[in-house]
Amino acid sequence: MALTPAQRLSALSLSLRRRLSLLQSFLSFSRCTSSAFATSRSVGRPGVLGLCVGCLLGCSLSCSLLLPLLLGFSSRLLPLSLYLLFLSLFHALEFLTTAVYNPGVATSASFVVDHSPAYTAALLSALLEYVLRLLLSPLLPSLRPGLGALSLLGLLLCLGGQATRAAAMSTCGENFNHIIQTGDTRQNHALVTHGVYALLRHPSYTGWFYWSVGTQLLLGNPVNAALYAGAAWRFFGARIPYEEDTLVELFGDEYVEYMGRSWVLIPFIGRGEKGRGGGGEKKEK
Repeated sequence: MALTPAQRLSALSLSLRRRLSLLQSFLSFSRCTSSAFATSRSVGRPGVLGLCVGCLLGCSLSCSLLLPLLLGFSSRLLPLSLYLLFLSLFHALEFLTTAVYNPGVATSASFVVDHSPAYTAALLSALLEYVLRLLLSPLLPSLRPGLGALSLLGLLLCLGGQATRAAAMSTCGENFNHIIQTGDTRQNHALVTHGVYALLRHPSYTGWFYWSVGTQLLLGNPVNAALYAGAAWRFFGARIPYEEDTLVELFGDEYVEYMGRSWVLIPFIGRGEKGRGGGGEKKEK
């Protein structure tokens, strides 16, 4: 019996989810039985991830430098090379910054390579849109990848977002953790209001928001740029107010006063003139 279109779509969706789950299991090393890969603190996991991220970083940096010299800045592969450069740099700095400023919590998970199935799917979606545009560009020249005005804007957002997030992590030091911390006592938390936090609340969230959107503008992916912006805005729109309320309960008037002199730069997320909806330094991600 022939399948209906709805059944075919359902079967395709199930097949994609299974493949995504399989890929996620490899990224998380859950299929490895060796004791060297038993936990995120085992020597094997950060070693392999560091090697892979480092190789990608080196290759993409080399291509980003050579492509303009060999093929010019109009090369269709230059945006992809730059995207892979920023992607690998992001994951490398996530681990490196954690290892330097908060070594006690540095594990293979600090690379955030296996962050979630949704994150992995988003990366695959970005590459898929880019490849489709590359393949269709002979028929539709307007889809041809290349460095245009939007790509340059994306490049600036990637640089600014990455710098902001790295500054936030280094400023927080031991108060930063990729995993949201819980606790009822103030002695387990430190309110950081200096450095980049003097102006911004949740700068690591802000940095990631603009970095993620910037990567898609850099690739010239209009569909994924909109999807990334919407997904990130929805995620932070729920998380930031929750953390804000928790921090007000934890620090009271001290945090309320801090809110009055700092900003949240993610659009339309916040309360009050300067945007209540900022970051808890022990709760930053």
